[in-house]
Amino acid sequence: MKKSIIVIFLVFLIASVGWAGNLYHYHKNTGEFLGSTTARLDPLETIKQGKNIYLIPGNATDQIPPEAQANEKAIYQDNKWLLISDFRGAIYYEANGTKITINSLGQIVPQGALLEPPPPLTLPLTQNQLDKIKVNAEIRKMAIESLKSQGKISQSYTED
Repeated sequence: MKKSIIVIFLVFLIASVGWAGNLYHYHKNTGEFLGSTTARLDPLETIKQGKNIYLIPGNATDQIPPEAQANEKAIYQDNKWLLISDFRGAIYYEANGTKITINSLGQIVPQGALLEPPPPLTLPLTQNQLDKIKVNAEIRKMAIESLKSQGKISQSYTED
């Protein structure tokens, strides 16, 4: 008889109170806020303690996360919410042209980073331009040899 009264009371308690309280879920590895749900009362603990006790699953808390702005995420760490930078997916370039993609929470684009690839250090030359350079080098070499043979420059002259 006593057990059936407790069961009826628990059924009544769950039916009348139902869902109450909010839970805030976070990623098990990063602590990143994922969303909220409504908590359910723990009927046995509520009766034992004489106050509302909610069931809180793993990777959830009843602490309200701070509101994140652009490029921020709320993370749950050491039993509290923190706001950290979130530039995941952002691409920047180092001065030497190395492309970097941010893929972790908390990483930021370093000061002085380039948001676009730097221009190439040398312009690519066409085959025609390369041929002209070779011809000019040959002409210069022949002119130096001619001046040497005429004694107008010394034999110790060297090209750079």
